[in-house]
Amino acid sequence: MPTYTELNNIVREASELALELYRSEVNARHKEDGSWVTDADEAVEDLLVRRFQTRFPEIAILAEERASRGIAGASDAAMTVAIDPIDGTASFVGEMPFWCVSVGLMAGPLPWQGVVSLPAIGTHFGTDGRVLWCDGMEHDPPTSVPIDRHSVLLVPSHTHRRFDLTRFVGKTRSYGSTAHHLALVASGSATAALCTRGTRLWDIAAGLALGASVGMEARHIDGAPLDTAALLDGRGAPAPFLVTRPDRHAELASAIRVRAPSKP
Repeated sequence: MPTYTELNNIVREASELALELYRSEVNARHKEDGSWVTDADEAVEDLLVRRFQTRFPEIAILAEERASRGIAGASDAAMTVAIDPIDGTASFVGEMPFWCVSVGLMAGPLPWQGVVSLPAIGTHFGTDGRVLWCDGMEHDPPTSVPIDRHSVLLVPSHTHRRFDLTRFVGKTRSYGSTAHHLALVASGSATAALCTRGTRLWDIAAGLALGASVGMEARHIDGAPLDTAALLDGRGAPAPFLVTRPDRHAELASAIRVRAPSKP
């Protein structure tokens, strides 16, 4: 079982490699689902997978670029590491600095430890399951404040096609990385993050661990808890969900309407 220091050191090594490849000539192409993948995604993931396979062979691995090639976490594993080598690849390709390396450790079905590193802007979030750190400094849980016009809801980039948020009184922002969004919610920079149906565990394992360390929860719009155990085999979330403080969920959920799918 890795210590938090070991996990943190592995992610920092991967982040250094990702930063070296940033703005270099990487082969960028679209996957079957239309999302980007680059040689950098694969190189960073290969490094992370090698480190965990060599040092912690007892840990199951669920990694984005290898999920379809058989390296996946078994649902009954004592521990699984969920890896997104570059979350926000579109930003990476477009030379916008909001992408991150995201690695989360699952203890059984529950997010436990995690690191979300944004090397292009020099920001680093982590938790050992008890304490949240931001750039190496212990971070207190965010205080609860009323939702008002200054509140920030972090949303997916295609929110305008999937949701009606006209009832939300605050502001919306999108940085193109779910892991980054969850880190900002955990740190108190944003009130909540909205995640879409189909979100995978590698997108959220680290961010959910960050949030859990300061009392955040992931719940579907109807209030049902997100079942992370069901995502251990690589499948996507069955419905949209919010990550926020439990006392904010109902008010936020009441302001969100899921749009009906457009007709073909």
